[in-house]
Amino acid sequence: EGHAVWAQLTVSLRRDDAGVPLHFISVIEDIAGTRAIESALQSARDDLERRVTERTRELESTNRTLAMEVEQRREAETALRESELRMRSILENSHDAFVATGEDGRIMEWNRAAEAIFGWRRSEVLGRALGEVIVPPSMRAAHDQGMARLAAAGASRVLEKRLQLPAIHRNGHEFPVELTISRVPYG
Repeated sequence: EGHAVWAQLTVSLRRDDAGVPLHFISVIEDIAGTRAIESALQSARDDLERRVTERTRELESTNRTLAMEVEQRREAETALRESELRMRSILENSHDAFVATGEDGRIMEWNRAAEAIFGWRRSEVLGRALGEVIVPPSMRAAHDQGMARLAAAGASRVLEKRLQLPAIHRNGHEFPVELTISRVPYG
C-alpha cells in the first residue's frame, strides 16, 4: 500500500560445518501494535509527569498560602493574648471592683478591688451565684428575676446605666454601691 510500517528485523548468519557462510536467515516481525502501545504508554507517562508537576506547583502554592495564614493566625493570637494580659492587668489593678458573671448569674471573674470591697477572696466566690454573695437578702428575688429577663431577652433597661444599690459585705453589713452593668462577650 506504500505506507511505512514498524517492523523488527532479526538477521542470523547460517554457516556450514567448516564455518563458511551459507546464507542469512531474516525474520521480519510487524511491531506496529507494540509501538502503538509503547507510544501510548510514553504519552501517558508524559501526561502523568505534567499533571504531577502541575499538582506539585498547586500544592506548593497552597502550602505557602497556608503557612502565611498560620503565621498570621499566630500573630493574631499573640496580639490577642497580649491584649488579654493588658486587660487583665488593668482590671486586676483597678481601684473599682470588677465582677463578671455568666448568663446563669454565677461569678466568673472577681478582681482584687472586689475582694477588698466585699470581703470575699476570689477563690471563695468563683462559680457561686452573684445574688448569694453580694445582693442583700431582701433584694435577691428581684435580682434573680432581672437576671432571668436579661438572659432571656439579651437586653435590659438597666444595662449601661449608673445605678446606686445596696450591697452586702461578707460580714453581713449592708452598704451602698454604685455600679454599671454591661453585657460583654466573655471567652
